[in-house]
Amino acid sequence: MRRVALIDTYETLAPLDGWLRDTFLPQLLENTLVVLAGRAPSSIAWHADPGWQTLIRTLPLRNLNRDENAHCSRKRKRRWCRRIWR
Repeated sequence: MRRVALIDTYETLAPLDGWLRDTFLPQLLENTLVVLAGRAPSSIAWHADPGWQTLIRTLPLRNLNRDENAHCSRKRKRRWCRRIWR
């Protein structure tokens, strides 16, 4: 069974970046997918660490445009879609 650890608004955890990278995340099971989502790209330390270099992938995401937001709102009928646009 694969596990997923999703941490959103990672930029708010900047003071814990080193601890998460060096202590907490390495303790997770090998079959755990870790997703760190934030407004800023991952720190240089992630890319400089030989243990993480082959495991990390940075994917930039953009905001939804007005049409995508309207489509999301119609399909999901949830307020969170409308908040993405604001």
